[in-house]
Amino acid sequence: MKRSVLLLVSMFFIAGIASAQSANRVTEILGEKQVTYGEIAYLADSELNLVKESASYDEALNIAIEKGLIKGSPASSDPIDYAAFAYACSKTWNINESLFYKITKSPRYAFKQLQALGIIPSTADPAQTITGRNALNIITLCIEQFGSEGGEQ
Repeated sequence: MKRSVLLLVSMFFIAGIASAQSANRVTEILGEKQVTYGEIAYLADSELNLVKESASYDEALNIAIEKGLIKGSPASSDPIDYAAFAYACSKTWNINESLFYKITKSPRYAFKQLQALGIIPSTADPAQTITGRNALNIITLCIEQFGSEGGEQ
C-alpha cells in the first residue's frame, strides 16, 4: 500500500513538473540506479527557476555550487549520496528546523533532519547512493510538505 501511494505521488510529481522540465530528463532520472550530482542540481535549479530547460547537467551543477545548494566541487557525473542529496533538498526548500543543522550546516544533519521529518526513510544510510525513484519520491514529499516555490536564496 505504501509503495503504491509513493508511486502515485511520484507520478503526480512527474506530471506536475513535465511542463517546467523535459519529460525525457525526468524519465531518465527516474530509472537511474545511482543519481548524479548533475541530475540533482538540475532538479534543484529548476525548482528555483535558476536554469533553462535546455541547460546541461554541468551548467546546472555550476549554478547549484555557486548558489550553495551543493557543497564542495564534485563532478556532475559523480553519484550523489543521501547526505549530499538531503543537503541540496534542505537548501532548495529552505528547511532548517534542526538545531545541529543550523549550527553546523552539515549534510549529515540535513539528512538526519529529513529522516526525522519522515521524508527520508529511516532505513537509509547517509553514505548510500540514491536511486532516481527514491530521489523523486523525496522531492515529491518536500514539495508536499514545504511548497513548490522552493527556498529563499
